[in-house]
Amino acid sequence: MTATLFLCCPSLSFSGSTARTANSFNRLKNLLSVFDISVKTLFLSSDQNDLASAEAHSYFDYIFFSPCEGVYAAFNAAIKKSLSLSADWIWLLGEGDTILCERLDLSILSQNLSLGSHILMMNMFVGDRKLRCKLKEAFPSPLFSLDTMRFNHPASIISANAYSINGLYSLDYKVVSDYYWLHKACAANLSITHLPFVSVYHELGGISTSSGKSRFFEHYQCLLALNRVYGFSFSVFFALIFRLTRCLVSSFFAK
Repeated sequence: MTATLFLCCPSLSFSGSTARTANSFNRLKNLLSVFDISVKTLFLSSDQNDLASAEAHSYFDYIFFSPCEGVYAAFNAAIKKSLSLSADWIWLLGEGDTILCERLDLSILSQNLSLGSHILMMNMFVGDRKLRCKLKEAFPSPLFSLDTMRFNHPASIISANAYSINGLYSLDYKVVSDYYWLHKACAANLSITHLPFVSVYHELGGISTSSGKSRFFEHYQCLLALNRVYGFSFSVFFALIFRLTRCLVSSFFAK
């Protein structure tokens, strides 16, 4: 049975970095064509001019307008559109994020897309393309991820079934809404498969990483998310102490 993978770019603007993301979409689409995987590409924006730019370049199979504000509202809109088009798997990337096709083991990826896992989590590079490129490995267990700021969400392919069980992204947690969603998935015992290769270059400074708030606010939002998912426990207490210490140390060295 053919699995349908939707590569989605729910963007707040169409730019050169969006085009770069779209090019990597199309490259992966061509590479997966030899496997039993149907790949569709989707662009969603709240700006009509951006839609015209996307249509002019013929990067995407589907182009939609959605009057949403904020990256997670755009993510939710893209998920709803993908599900309405019978997506089996959804891979959400922001403008500037690039799929590193040459680093993917396509046979392993295609095999897992045909299986029944809820979430496929891979490693990724994080940086600003000019000054740094840091490897960020995925730790799908909540025991490892309680004390980190984020999951590897840009390097995660999530099944339609996972969204039907876990729901869409809660907008209450602002820039850490994916952090809350994935911890909620862990608590619900959704299956997470770690594929041990690098899949994405995640560009810092884009819409998914700039919250307009302080680092302290982000730590606070993470703690709220952990408490809501797990309740007050030793793990959450450890995360509280670790986060406060890290926040104070990072603030000191930033001066």
